[in-house]
Amino acid sequence: MSELGRIVIADDEETFLYSTADLLRKQGYQCDCALDAAAAAELLRANDYDLLIADIKMPDNEELEFIQGIPLIAEDMPIILVTAYPSLYSAIQSVQLPVVAYMIKPIEFDELLVRVQRSIKIFRGFVEHKRAEEALREAHEELERRVGERTAELLKLNEQLKREIEERKQVEKQLRQAQKMEAIGTLAGGIAHDFNNILAVILGFTEIALNMPEDTRTQHWLKQVLKAGERAKELVQQILAFSRETEQERKPVRITPILKETLKLLSASLPATIEIREDVAASGTILGDPTQVHQVLMNLCTNAAYAMREEGGVLTVSQSDVELDVEAAARYPNLPPGSYLRLIVSDTGHGMDRAVMERIFDPYFTTKEPNEGTGLGLSVVHGIVQSYGGVITVDSEPGKGTSFHVVLPRIDREDTPKAETFAPLPTGNERILFIDDEKMLVEMGQEMLESLGYDVVALTNSLEALETFRAQPDRFDLVITDQTMPHKTGAELARELLRIRPDIPIILCTGFSEIITEKQAEATGIRRFLMKPILRREMAQTIRDLLDG
Repeated sequence: MSELGRIVIADDEETFLYSTADLLRKQGYQCDCALDAAAAAELLRANDYDLLIADIKMPDNEELEFIQGIPLIAEDMPIILVTAYPSLYSAIQSVQLPVVAYMIKPIEFDELLVRVQRSIKIFRGFVEHKRAEEALREAHEELERRVGERTAELLKLNEQLKREIEERKQVEKQLRQAQKMEAIGTLAGGIAHDFNNILAVILGFTEIALNMPEDTRTQHWLKQVLKAGERAKELVQQILAFSRETEQERKPVRITPILKETLKLLSASLPATIEIREDVAASGTILGDPTQVHQVLMNLCTNAAYAMREEGGVLTVSQSDVELDVEAAARYPNLPPGSYLRLIVSDTGHGMDRAVMERIFDPYFTTKEPNEGTGLGLSVVHGIVQSYGGVITVDSEPGKGTSFHVVLPRIDREDTPKAETFAPLPTGNERILFIDDEKMLVEMGQEMLESLGYDVVALTNSLEALETFRAQPDRFDLVITDQTMPHKTGAELARELLRIRPDIPIILCTGFSEIITEKQAEATGIRRFLMKPILRREMAQTIRDLLDG
């Protein structure tokens, strides 16, 4: 066995396959290459390896078909998945496989090397653990055989060979959990990229439609689509924040409008057997994030509805301002006296026993049927409430329903509603080169920019865009490009364009990227870095800021 590790690389893209193998060999790894799934499977059966690096789709297999069969060929083999075209399907399916990392081409070698080192280290730890566990099992059997001769000594040792096994199992569980959360963070990025591209199309065409001749009912519906799309955009940021444990920007937020919106959404989807009762006795304000507050309320209410799905019942949501003195605050763990807002979400469902209540906020714990829940909902709620300096408690009894109590610090300030902007959008007549590999986004982008008065050349291929620019570099006043594209990424294309014409203003757009950050983009000469979906006013203002400079 190679001192650093033995790796199989399976990919039908020869350039990536052999260049990656050569780079890893220079680091001291032993690498074997396979251009198709059959060759990779033969290597795995014939030899002991520490890691598999594989493309999601191989020429002789359907998407993920080869990866799904790996546990039967090489049990516990860690897998690093690579792909040039991430999809929501592959991201979700990968969570259920022994995948330790999900990487999107083009891949930074330093990042790949870190993941290779970490994966092999953990895998070898698992192998050593299994060997140790087998040795412990054999020793345990031997000790039991001799129990009659040395009972007292064997009992002592037995309690100890048990403590060690339990400790090792706990370590293994923690390692697997840490690895799974890292994979979820990467997968969340892939999902965010796809979802933001979809939202960009929805929001873009909605804004264009809103500028058509006015029809009152149609305008109202389109504004609702736009509002829901903006909420979805914020939710994607929440997913990324949760998976990467980043801090969210907080501001004064009134709970009442969010509560009413949540109940309105729920009422449209709940069966007639479930009655919703609302008791809002205050309009308190907290310091938080509106989307996170919506997430807390929606999780608690949908869980309550789930508990009543068979026999129906009453869902009650109440809100009140409370002043907790020393004695009242002592009823809640680690809560100081002060001004608070209290939310209570109650149901008349089947209730919970003590054992379930003790685990209800644990990540991945769920009482729902398979494919009906992830076990993350209440753990996310618990995390949000704690991060706000509040507490969440639960009262329940089998057959008598459940009540969740959320207590959050209240502030005196009121949030200032975001005023609708009626000022005319800034327009122009300059020529813009627009590039995105998604055909619908190109169509939407061209329509949006032309409606603002610009002369637009829209392309779906980064290489074609480079040649078009190279042929007439002074023809264009500004370039807008997507980041994740085949052949050349947006950042690579921008570097080429700036070599040809250093003064050309470039806007880089992305649904999500771990390859380049805003600071890195600016360091290469890119003027602006925008996250999809980009609203029409934001794009219009950004363009004028750059062109008027």
